[in-house]
Amino acid sequence: MEKVIITYNTISTDILDLLVKRYPDSYGYEDIYSFQNFEGKTISVIEVKSFKIIYLVEISSQLEEKINKHIENKSRSNKQNQSY
Repeated sequence: MEKVIITYNTISTDILDLLVKRYPDSYGYEDIYSFQNFEGKTISVIEVKSFKIIYLVEISSQLEEKINKHIENKSRSNKQNQSY
């Protein structure tokens, strides 16, 4: 399988959906992988898989914000759909 590193500013809603499904109650230390990139910088990531690709999503406070907003938007959208 192909592995792709994703940051908070390049993450798609599909990958956010995979993250929320894989880690419904958030992720813990046991879910985090750390390694050095080609620049020698240590990167911490969490892993989600699609059918063809393993996404290594870089952890940051911005990612947390994006996940929380995504969950809120999904919840708001579901409530609107239920009211019709």
